[in-house]
Amino acid sequence: MKVNNMVSSNPLTIANAFNNYFSSAAENLLIKNFPANNNAKFLDPLTYLQQNFSHPFLRMKLNNTTTHKIDKLIQSMKCKNSYGYDEISSRILKSSAPYVLSP
Repeated sequence: MKVNNMVSSNPLTIANAFNNYFSSAAENLLIKNFPANNNAKFLDPLTYLQQNFSHPFLRMKLNNTTTHKIDKLIQSMKCKNSYGYDEISSRILKSSAPYVLSP
């Protein structure tokens, strides 16, 4: 592998190169996507959200639904143990559906 314009087969050097690349990826994207003079205000996610989403979404409309439609949607999900930000897996959601459909 080429590290710092030199070919290296040392596993430690290669691992450190990957570590440096991936540990700086988020910062590099931030620098690339936001102007240099405004970087400080984008470092805090809450500040960013408050500044960019302070006005309501005027065109957002939620349609009415029924418990039957929600149950059908939940049951159509694949049974997995993995979960997202809410830390609720589809397996747990499916088993608790009768208790959470109405509320």
